[in-house]
Formats: sequence, structure tokens, C-alpha cells
Amino acid sequence: MRSPKVAFEAVRVADKAAAEKGATEIEMYHYDVAVGDPLKVVEYHWSPTDPLLVFAYHRLVGDGWTTEHAFVEVGQIYQGMELESPQSYADLPFVRERG
Repeated sequence: MRSPKVAFEAVRVADKAAAEKGATEIEMYHYDVAVGDPLKVVEYHWSPTDPLLVFAYHRLVGDGWTTEHAFVEVGQIYQGMELESPQSYADLPFVRERG
């Protein structure tokens, strides 16, 4: 299996309804996980200030918990919040000894 890739597209559409239609069509996209095609990111825009960003992925990419936390963090970044650095697995035994 090749390394996974993320397909990104920026698509100009006429209006919000066309963007929503495009997002609905992505639901039918066939992911070829064997060749590293598990994720697709599309930004539909109908004006310079009105985008619709769509993340679509094969269900093997993430479960509900992972997806929920990813979108919460994206929302926090979008709002200008600074995220804590993730804990390293190398630090885990040290943290357990102190805790």
C-alpha cells in the first residue's frame, strides 16, 4: 500500500445551493484505500467570503470519537484558540509514575 494522500480541490460554484449539492455528491465517492486514497477535502466557494469546506473520508480513516475531536480542534483553531501540545507516547510512563 502506498502512503495515504489527501486530495484537495477548490471548486467555484454559483451559490450555496450548488455547494451543498456538490457536498452531497461527495457522499457517493469511491475511496480506493489500497492505493492510499482514503480522504478528500473540497472547498466550494461562491464568493470571496462564502466558502463551504467539506472533509470526506473512508470509514477506516476515523471513528466517531476521532472525528468529533478533530472537528472540535479545527473549530477552536478557527476561533483563534491556542491548542495544548499533544502528549507524546514517550512521556506516558513518566506521567503514570507521577500520577
